[in-house]
Amino acid sequence: EWQQISGRTVGASYKSSIKRFISESHFDILEANYGDILSYIEELRRKEISIRNIQNQLCSIKFYYDCLQELGKISHHPCRGLYLKDKVDKRIDVVSLYSEEELVILANRSFSYSSDVMKLRNKLMVSLLIHQGLKTSELVSLKLKDLDLEEAVLNVRNKRKLKLESVQILPFYKYLKEAREHLRTGKETDILLLSKSGKKIDSSTISSIINYKEKVKFIPRKVRQSVIYHLLKSGISLVKVQQFAGHRYISSTEVYQSGDLSDLQNAIEKYHPL
Repeated sequence: EWQQISGRTVGASYKSSIKRFISESHFDILEANYGDILSYIEELRRKEISIRNIQNQLCSIKFYYDCLQELGKISHHPCRGLYLKDKVDKRIDVVSLYSEEELVILANRSFSYSSDVMKLRNKLMVSLLIHQGLKTSELVSLKLKDLDLEEAVLNVRNKRKLKLESVQILPFYKYLKEAREHLRTGKETDILLLSKSGKKIDSSTISSIINYKEKVKFIPRKVRQSVIYHLLKSGISLVKVQQFAGHRYISSTEVYQSGDLSDLQNAIEKYHPL
């Protein structure tokens, strides 16, 4: 109802979180107060859900009550001023990242259950995750003008220019000439990678797309983290990797740095606890 009135679309991740909130809350949604929302947050804590996910859940709940207010369903907002003081642990568990061999397996994924058009698009999506280390939000927001095949360059938001690998040039050319035209179905759009219906892809669906009917599952965010980590391990300077990743602060890149001894210690603790 809110989508129809506002003309905006609610993302799949928000919809999922709101649905979860409605099904799990033990109080009247429309009569909820500050204490009710706090009690729900405490329930999530007891389930040992990560702080990051709890914060995302709270954002979804706030948005849900914003919608209810705009629709006139409620006159009060029970949690607009609720903020969690918990700090998100931003450390990277390098031991759990994908090895270079695993990234090669992902890069060579055949997408045998997809049509030829989807297969080409999906392989390009995977190549952008691996070769350019893109976030899913960056990947789905790419526009036609961002791709320069003559210069073999991809322009990403925040003024990053990333080099295209030679193995990406021909697939991109084929996609633009054939697959994208098929997906576009006459609709005018400047989005580079299109959904089956010719629209912008929802970033929350990237994981399901690249893992469709596959036995080995890959997490897009973890792919990006693994790419950044392996670049640093290969000896590329911290500043260059920062520029590649698009990190605003170099401290965001530094969390991927870990000496061989600490890597070994982490592996020992994880796989061979003493």
